[in-house]
Amino acid sequence: MSGNIVLSFVFRVWSYLPKLDITNKVDTTLNSESALPLEHVYWKKKELSNSFTHHLRFMRIRGFTGTEREIRLITHVIKYASVLEKLVIQCSDFVSTQGAAATMGLLSVPRASINVSIVLNMPGNY
Repeated sequence: MSGNIVLSFVFRVWSYLPKLDITNKVDTTLNSESALPLEHVYWKKKELSNSFTHHLRFMRIRGFTGTEREIRLITHVIKYASVLEKLVIQCSDFVSTQGAAATMGLLSVPRASINVSIVLNMPGNY
């Protein structure tokens, strides 16, 4: 089942999900962006952001490569998850220099939750 279908299903059915753990399996022969939705419509729809992000307390994403799609998803979570307590981003060994810089930029995104702890684990740090 593709990542697009899985995340769409998660966002629509489990809108009261307090914990989300995503493992992005990076295949060096394929574009790693295929693991996340093509567009951010899943989290931009008002009913999804109101239900999904207002209940999410913990999120971890493993195999983070810093692609535009990954950055958009995490940016949305930081901006709208009002009860988020912890966000853990574990970067892949295949993260590019640009991806690492974009990932570090996530620390300056305005946060909906005043109590959120954002943990960035770069390759070799976990």
